[in-house]
Amino acid sequence: METGTSCTRCGGFIIPEAFRDIDSYSVGWHCLLCGEVVDQVILQNRARPLIPSPMDEESIDWQSSEEEYELGAMT
Repeated sequence: METGTSCTRCGGFIIPEAFRDIDSYSVGWHCLLCGEVVDQVILQNRARPLIPSPMDEESIDWQSSEEEYELGAMT
């Protein structure tokens, strides 16, 4: 992990911070200005390709429906 002193999000001051997992500890960085937290797991997940959401498909256009529905009284 890079040992800079500037947050990549806001440019604020970052400090090393220990994080506890179920059975281990790791060290990451915590920005004192914006609260950004970065460690090896976060960096690995950010480097992964995004998985497309089913809502991104063109066939699903739920917002442009012209059908109207009336909601009845709850009994």
